[in-house]
Amino acid sequence: MELSQEFWLQIAIYLVSFAFSGGVVWTKLKYIEQKQDRHNKLIERMYNVEEKTRVNQNKIENIKENIE
Repeated sequence: MELSQEFWLQIAIYLVSFAFSGGVVWTKLKYIEQKQDRHNKLIERMYNVEEKTRVNQNKIENIKENIE
């Protein structure tokens, strides 16, 4: 049983389209990963800011108590 050229051409077109679709998905995943990394860094920075704010607020309260 011999396969025609049309069959092989159709298989090649399917492979190219799957590769293209895979490339698009891969690119979008990379973009989403970059956005997630930026978000995680922001969360980490905000946690540090909140911690420093809490420490500074305690210092302010201690200073107020010492003044009174």
